[in-house]
Amino acid sequence: ILISHVKCAAFEMPFVEGETFGVENLREMLDYLCEEKVLHRGADGWHWAMDVYPADTVSLRSVSTENFVIMDMTSNNRVIAEVDYRSAPTTVYQDAIYMCETEPYHVRHIDYEQRRVYVKKVEVDYYTEAITNTSVKILEVFETQRAVEHGDVHVAWRVSGFKKLKFHTRENVGYGEVNLPDQEMHTTSYWFTIAPSLLRSLPFTRAEILDGVAGLAYVLHHVAPLHLMCDVGDLQHCVGDRGGRWFVGGNRDHRGRLELAPGEAQPDAFFEQGMRTTTPAAQRAREADALERMEVFEPTVFLYDNYPGGIGFSATLYDLHATLVAHARDILQACGCEEGCPSCVGPIVEMGRRAKEVARVLADSLLERP
Repeated sequence: ILISHVKCAAFEMPFVEGETFGVENLREMLDYLCEEKVLHRGADGWHWAMDVYPADTVSLRSVSTENFVIMDMTSNNRVIAEVDYRSAPTTVYQDAIYMCETEPYHVRHIDYEQRRVYVKKVEVDYYTEAITNTSVKILEVFETQRAVEHGDVHVAWRVSGFKKLKFHTRENVGYGEVNLPDQEMHTTSYWFTIAPSLLRSLPFTRAEILDGVAGLAYVLHHVAPLHLMCDVGDLQHCVGDRGGRWFVGGNRDHRGRLELAPGEAQPDAFFEQGMRTTTPAAQRAREADALERMEVFEPTVFLYDNYPGGIGFSATLYDLHATLVAHARDILQACGCEEGCPSCVGPIVEMGRRAKEVARVLADSLLERP
């Protein structure tokens, strides 16, 4: 974001020696732009050296400029919308129902090379929702205090399928498969790990604890933007193990993907069976059994910047950890639902019936002791 602004500023007026841009010292960035033949270093400063208008390449809606164009095949391929590159895999996959100005369109063909999506207007009583599985790997820790940390992470996610949900009732009327490559991103994150000693003191099974941690992460994801003054989509959350042995994505069907310990069923095979050929109850039973067999159980909640490279949220979230947990606990206590809802821990069908109860106990415990 910054380097795009510097390009636009240099186009308007040359930078001079010792000049700053806000609070940034720009010497290293200006020298880099000179190496890339974007700027020219003269005796009186750094001058724009290209024959293009830099603001044309700066998107006002997202960091990425590689948008997908949505084209309506029923209107001679008229362009009806654009979707940014990162959102496209979860929005305009094959056979998705894309909503534009309250009208449903069926995705018929995707041209990734040309960044075009061809759709046709249809009359249907359902919409589609992508099933994504997310993994977060810690690359570097910047600061740490009492199991609360922030630093660089590697995020990988996969859109493995989609659900067909009826309007108004959200009744699940079918599934579809999506064959897309894994998406990867290097960004910054804040995270905290719940100690095994705390978990052992709680009167819940590991599967119920996992539901509660996922519910607490859901609340934190919606609380954090209020303190950061950002959009909820600027952040994403993921629940995983400190050692990376298993993970649960922020957007998931029932419990999402569970990676098993070495020697058990392969994760992909487990995922395929759990999502496609077993009932939700059978899937939860399999996951609960797998969790109970794990020797090391250290749930970790990640809140990461939803942009490549990060945009500076993780350090602030790290400093606000206690405030965030206290705010989440207040929401859980004030919400009038009995077992969970989208206003607190998320829908019961996704989080489980004890998610709210466990999330409240966890929030209280985290505030009472490190």
